[in-house]
Amino acid sequence: MSAWFKRLMAPSLAAIVCGVFTPLAAGQDSGGAIISGRATAKDGDSIWFESSRSRFEVRLHGIDAPELDQECKDKEGAPWTCGADAKKALASLVNGRQLRCEVTDQDNRSGRLVVRCFDGSVNISAEMLQLGLAWAFDKYLKVHDDYQALKNIEADAKAHGVGIWKGEAEPPWKFREQRLERYAVLKGDNCLIIGNEKSHIYFTPRSRGYDKMFKAFIANPDLKGKHWFCNETDVVAKEYRPAK
Repeated sequence: MSAWFKRLMAPSLAAIVCGVFTPLAAGQDSGGAIISGRATAKDGDSIWFESSRSRFEVRLHGIDAPELDQECKDKEGAPWTCGADAKKALASLVNGRQLRCEVTDQDNRSGRLVVRCFDGSVNISAEMLQLGLAWAFDKYLKVHDDYQALKNIEADAKAHGVGIWKGEAEPPWKFREQRLERYAVLKGDNCLIIGNEKSHIYFTPRSRGYDKMFKAFIANPDLKGKHWFCNETDVVAKEYRPAK
């Protein structure tokens, strides 16, 4: 992975546990913290939690689902919206449900908590793997004791040719990096975060609506009220908030 890609995704360090802001340095051991609350799918591997006091995002432990705008191919080579379908599948598993989640890690790039979530006895990450709508995220999963169990579920889905395994699918980590590289080529440098001066909200290439905003900014570089940033550490230091 290129150095500029890592800089772009430098961490913001605020984490939220049970609706309360708790300082947690990137990479710090969570100590087995528990999150519980009403959930809503954000995409195929991320969840919004809501309480009376806050709304915050977590990432599911052990899996990486296709990006929302990503397409895959079926066995005949026809494209299908695997990213959107992954979100729909996760929504069917979690939306409106009261989940209980164990914190396993913190994402070193975004600062999000990584959680192992259950609806009763149902392991949500395992269900997404069984549906063939996520990959086991080997890079981060290998150090955990459920690595082999989740890899076995992935292998079973692959053997049955379901979801992403029914044709061709690019792993999302490759899709993300290639997308960032395309933006960097178009802009001419690696400072790809857009800050809105009026709202003090910032947008990364993963944010909803980023592509349209990026193209408008490139077409009109003197557009007032928006600024480029090179990494999230710098933009957070300017007291900008991430887009929801």
